[in-house]
Amino acid sequence: MADLVAKQLNFVSRAIEVSERIVASHDDLAALVEEYNALDYGNVLQPAAFAGDSRHLVVADVIALMVTYAALEAVMDAGHRTNLLNMKG
Repeated sequence: MADLVAKQLNFVSRAIEVSERIVASHDDLAALVEEYNALDYGNVLQPAAFAGDSRHLVVADVIALMVTYAALEAVMDAGHRTNLLNMKG
């Protein structure tokens, strides 16, 4: 019985941790979207910005990420933000 409780406590702790990481990542992405919009990166990103670790990307990939953020916001606004934040306690 004690093992089962310990396993379940561990599960709940991991669920909290994952939820917190999702919220933090979403917040980080929101900050990127704000910068993207403020600096008009969809129109002004230069090819030289895609070098090194990002050499496999093009502006269209960044634009697609901004579209994905909009879709995530729709999901979050449908009650899923509350579900994630409830896990924080």
